[in-house]
Amino acid sequence: MRGKKFVHFIGVGGIGMSALAQWYVHEGWQVSGSDEADSPIVQMLRKKEVRITVGEHSAKHLPLRAERVIFSQAVVTRGKHTNPEVRAAKRRGITLLSYPQALGALTRDKYTIAICGTHGKSTTTGLVGALLTEAGLDPTVIVGATVSEFGNTNFRYGGSRYLVIEADEYKGSFLEYDPDIIIWTSIEWEHIDYFKTFAETRAHFRAFLSRIHPKGHIIANKDDTGIRAITKHIKRVVYYSFSQKRALKNIQKHIRLFGRHNVSNVLGVYELSKIIGIPSQVFYAVLRRFSGVGRRMEYKGVLHGALVYDDYGHHPTEVKATLNGVRARFEKRLRKGALWCVYQPHQYQRTKYLFRDFARAFTDADCVLLVDVYSVAGREKASMKKGVGSKQLAEAVIRKKTPAIYTPVIKDAAHLLGKAVRKHDVVVVMGAGDIWKIWGYLKL
Repeated sequence: MRGKKFVHFIGVGGIGMSALAQWYVHEGWQVSGSDEADSPIVQMLRKKEVRITVGEHSAKHLPLRAERVIFSQAVVTRGKHTNPEVRAAKRRGITLLSYPQALGALTRDKYTIAICGTHGKSTTTGLVGALLTEAGLDPTVIVGATVSEFGNTNFRYGGSRYLVIEADEYKGSFLEYDPDIIIWTSIEWEHIDYFKTFAETRAHFRAFLSRIHPKGHIIANKDDTGIRAITKHIKRVVYYSFSQKRALKNIQKHIRLFGRHNVSNVLGVYELSKIIGIPSQVFYAVLRRFSGVGRRMEYKGVLHGALVYDDYGHHPTEVKATLNGVRARFEKRLRKGALWCVYQPHQYQRTKYLFRDFARAFTDADCVLLVDVYSVAGREKASMKKGVGSKQLAEAVIRKKTPAIYTPVIKDAAHLLGKAVRKHDVVVVMGAGDIWKIWGYLKL
């Protein structure tokens, strides 16, 4: 190990952290990490010779030779560094960086294409990465989901100057990045535990746009009124829109992705391809093959003749857009079958503040199964749980004329689904919590 540098990741099992850990491996660093739980991501990293300790965080997990420590935002409790590994690194005078700070340093060494927005970041980032790869530009890609084009991982190591990243607004993460190109897909009030008002959300996005390179490009969704309001006085904006009839027609001809929202995202990538100088035939060849990223309308299999999909959606706009896209894609099939949605709300605070929007989000479904809310420890007060939950949401969905059943336990939802679905049905399982456990109960 002589001559190797040592870096330790706290919360290495996170989707962004694991991608950055892989970058350090490729750069020749000795990488270690810790996480509270084992997971497929942890197992994947171990195969890449990352030494990982699973269990409660402890100062003992910090290697003696560590000279850099990178920590996940998830281990910071309400702005305080109470994590024992973080505190140990501080005592030992080790260079300590948050994930956004570490990724931000990388953006300053590369020609960075950053994809931001409330919705559509992962799919758009995956498509941009696949496009640049096909065009021979050999990018490094860090994305918040697995991508089949990258061997079903969330990372691609490239030898060129190009870096493609998913720029998340949560806790102001993207304010550490210095991009050369920004693709901005959407803006809504989200991450309600951090952004107390929509005005705060808008202010953060404005600040991120100000970090663009002086000769950079902002590619923005003109169909989003919130984006238009912020960008109308910025000169260096290239807009994309459904009004681009010729491009729209060609994209609709070749796209495999579900829904109008994904067509919009692809229009943004099309504008990027023109700026970089990628031939249109390469763009459309990639678009024809690209089926999306992990947990974004990911096909899982067949249950009693019904097609089953998995999706990460956890905001009412995402739920509505996804179900609308499924209804449109399977119009003929659903004339004989039903569209089922199994949904796990993510956080009581989001459910409470966006309750009315959630109640209206399921109108394209024929039946909704609602399991109990997944609450993220440390991100919301216990008082948020009062008077709001999946039972109340099921009642509200029913009042909007969509059949809904409150099935608090994931196992029970799976059992009901297994009895009820038939040939020609389509099932969409949605949520950002532990709804993935349902796959252990469904025999696909």
